[in-house]
Amino acid sequence: MLLLAVVAVISACGPSRTEQLPGAERLPGDAPKKARWLVNPYDADLRRAAISEVTDEGLVRVEPYTTLLHELLGDEDPTVRSAAVRALMSEPDVADVDVLIPLLWDEVEYVRWECTAALARVHALRAVPPLTRVVRSDFSEEVRAGAARALGQYREPWVVDILVGALDDSSFMVSRAAERSLETLTGQSLGSDPAAWAAWIKASGDSLFAEARTYRYQPYVRPPKMMDRLTPWQDRDLTPRRPVSDPDDEIRASGG
Repeated sequence: MLLLAVVAVISACGPSRTEQLPGAERLPGDAPKKARWLVNPYDADLRRAAISEVTDEGLVRVEPYTTLLHELLGDEDPTVRSAAVRALMSEPDVADVDVLIPLLWDEVEYVRWECTAALARVHALRAVPPLTRVVRSDFSEEVRAGAARALGQYREPWVVDILVGALDDSSFMVSRAAERSLETLTGQSLGSDPAAWAAWIKASGDSLFAEARTYRYQPYVRPPKMMDRLTPWQDRDLTPRRPVSDPDDEIRASGG
């Protein structure tokens, strides 16, 4: 009994299991308990729970959590990669663009789709070439449609050409997404006929974007939790928003 008591005292005085995790020293001393699981290399479920905690606590743009979320974009578990993308898109920042773009080629379809949704929330010209490649070549209609939606903020003639080509996509979902992006970029409603769009583009000349509409995206809203269900009168903000812009870009697509 005495031996067991001694062992119990030593265990209580020693470092916690979380503190023993590799990388735990990177977290501040006041880190929420669940947020400490970000560095747990053994359990993907705990890493996802940590990502949710960081998001709920408003720590996505607080270091070291932002850097850790960027690192989790390369996690071996696709559900963790996807959760990290959603966390970052909850507070969009152009600083994420360079770490998000590689996920457009992720082997898992839903990770690629999450990435297109995230890139729809930021305006950075360097994202345009990979997005156009996705529209033309990804095997998933959801991913192609997501890329077509994200391109609706870029007032570039060659982007319009790509979207006109996407009207011929075998998937109605992709064709419709391309059509809506063309409507945003040009202010015109010409349906899904590529020939009609091509004729209008040719006739418009230098006034291609003269009647462009303001591009907005639907903000990410996390699934309701228990407290949300207990307080249904508290509305969650679903107002469409304009993308966060890269100050180094020549912005021509956000409505002024």
